[in-house]
Amino acid sequence: MPFTTKRRFAFTLAAFGIVTMLATASSAFASGANFIATGHDLDYHCSVAFETEVEQECKYLKIAVDKVRNGSTLPILALDQGNHNAFPGVVELPEALKNAGYTGVGEVVTVDPANATELNETAFVNGKGEPLYSAIITASDETCGGCDDNEEGENNINARAADFKAFFNAGGGILALSGAFRFETYYNFVPLKVGATAVSPPFTVTPEGEALGITSEEANCCATHNSFDYPPPEPFVTLEKDNAEKAETIAAFNVKITEQGFSTITTKLSGEGKEGEKITVESGTAVTDAANLSGEHAASATGTVEYKVYSDPECKTLVAEAGTVSVSGEAVPSSNAETLAPGTYYWQASYSGDELNKAAVSGCGEEVETVEGPKCSHVAGNGHWGPRGGPEGGNLGDNLSTELNAHQELQTTGPNDEFHMHLTHLASASCVAIAGGLEFSGTGSAKFDHQNGYTASFAFAVTGGHTFYTLIIEKEGTVVYALIAQQLRRDGTEHIS
Repeated sequence: MPFTTKRRFAFTLAAFGIVTMLATASSAFASGANFIATGHDLDYHCSVAFETEVEQECKYLKIAVDKVRNGSTLPILALDQGNHNAFPGVVELPEALKNAGYTGVGEVVTVDPANATELNETAFVNGKGEPLYSAIITASDETCGGCDDNEEGENNINARAADFKAFFNAGGGILALSGAFRFETYYNFVPLKVGATAVSPPFTVTPEGEALGITSEEANCCATHNSFDYPPPEPFVTLEKDNAEKAETIAAFNVKITEQGFSTITTKLSGEGKEGEKITVESGTAVTDAANLSGEHAASATGTVEYKVYSDPECKTLVAEAGTVSVSGEAVPSSNAETLAPGTYYWQASYSGDELNKAAVSGCGEEVETVEGPKCSHVAGNGHWGPRGGPEGGNLGDNLSTELNAHQELQTTGPNDEFHMHLTHLASASCVAIAGGLEFSGTGSAKFDHQNGYTASFAFAVTGGHTFYTLIIEKEGTVVYALIAQQLRRDGTEHIS
């Protein structure tokens, strides 16, 4: 029942034997982070519920929090806007964390996600990109029947999805509690890629859940409000299932967030002294790709990684096979160096898997290499078109720059002296790479047969060892002369640089 009030019960922590157990080891940030999402409103049942519920759910909460903290002793960030309905003035998540044993000075930092200014001013990582918290936990949705967060706060949380990605990929853990009746939007701050759905108790703890210490009593102690589609996609595992064979609690361990979702393989391009998922390099630059594996058994990973390059973001049109390398642990050898023509390319790495590590493929469109064509800004030379030199053919002379305030020169005489054009002012110009060469183009004011009031548009295309000249003369919008891609006889006399 949405928005129903649950009873609050006073309790004594000592009765449950819940003590502070602070980890002392540092989190292994480089190898990925841990994520857990559950339909249980552990924050409610560990703070303001019946005594027996508090006992079981505080144990469950501690298991989940310790797992996502992954050994780090950095503070926990609790995103909880407080209860303004059933229990005014109560902030359930930090209260539940205290009851679960997180009582160190400054160990829990609480931020109200409904306060957009406060939330947006809360950095998740420092200036070096290192996490400021061991874990971020989102309080359950109010539709659980007494929980704290609502659409306002959840929308603000979801708006910081990119910051959650940066935090998680730096090694910070995430625990997402119950989305309850707003399960369709509650989890949108991470690329979950698994649908949340209505719940159907009772619950069965899976072997993966039992390995963490979750018990059937903890899973079934209390009212619960949403589940997830089963089976969840790789690399997720299911920690418990509901009566309808849906996943009640899901987790992904030692993984990273990519544009395609949670993954056990991440990649990085390198070239021209640059590194990253997306790089731009000049033509003629050799670029390599390097994969990194994560996961519980990544340190002992074997098998192979195959690198490929595509011309489309769906990875359907293969441009280059960049090599297959042998895997021995998390850090994978780089691909072959590929020198590609100007354009945009999409790299992809595929891991074969082994007995302990499942196969994985990096998301197409995540790694983008943009190769810029040769840069140019100037054209100069002379040219002739027609059967031979002299008045039977057309002639031109030019010295032009994309720097418009420079001295500019372009003159053209038509065959048999049928016209004469003289550029008087260059208004715009560009120089770009084209297939097999370069093109300088521009437009400006001109004299035509010694008369003002004309506009000239022109282009020099030098490609395949040949030069092609285009000239269009207009007066008040009417074309009076057009020469389209005329090949010049004096090849090599026009130079674009």
